[in-house]
Order: sequence, then structure tokens, then C-alpha cells
Amino acid sequence: MYAPYDLLGWFAAIRGLEGETERGARCAVCFRFRLEKAFAYASEHGFAYVASTLSISPSKVTAQINEQGKALAEKFGIAFLAENFKKKNGFLVSRRQGKELGVKHQDYCACVYSKVERLLSRRR
Repeated sequence: MYAPYDLLGWFAAIRGLEGETERGARCAVCFRFRLEKAFAYASEHGFAYVASTLSISPSKVTAQINEQGKALAEKFGIAFLAENFKKKNGFLVSRRQGKELGVKHQDYCACVYSKVERLLSRRR
């Protein structure tokens, strides 16, 4: 089950950070925004833990994700699994297993600015 995608709320949250590059301040705000939605859902449905698969990406700073997750864990009283899924070739393992299982791997984190940045860099 997926929560509704709140694009307008996301744009409001990152307003003023549009020019930040990947791994910058915009990412920390985005992680907070998205993880807060996950924690709210977990709270409403009685989950004991929240985690993020974003730490598997070589393009993400795991410390940014974990910092936001830990702060929200305190706020909501729900544990956060602060992992770095890149360890032990996690990214490559996930790609291989995903391919075997027919799971699509998204090539960006859902940030429209990150997507544009990636597309422009491919053109160069």
C-alpha cells in the first residue's frame, strides 16, 4: 500500500532549495518530508519500525537520511532502522536480485530537480 504522493507539499517543503545539487541541503529537507509521511503512516497503523531504502543509493548521503530518521523516531516514538544498505556491495546485490525478480529499479529518488540534473548531465 502506498500513501498518496504529495507533490505540492513537497514543492512547498523544498522551496528556496531548488538550485541545490544532489546530496546537498535539499536532500536533507526532502528526506525529512518523505520520512515524516512514513512515520505518520507507521504511527496510524501500529508499526514498530520505519526504515528507508534510499541509503542503498550511491548518490545519497546515508548520514543525512539517518539523521532525519532518528529525529523523527524521537518525535513519533517509533524506532528507525538507521542502516547503510550500500555496505557489502548492497547496491549491486539489490540490482542483481531485482533483475532476477523482475523488480524495476528507479534511477532517481523521485526529486524532479535531481531527475532534471541527471538528464542534463547525460546530454553533456
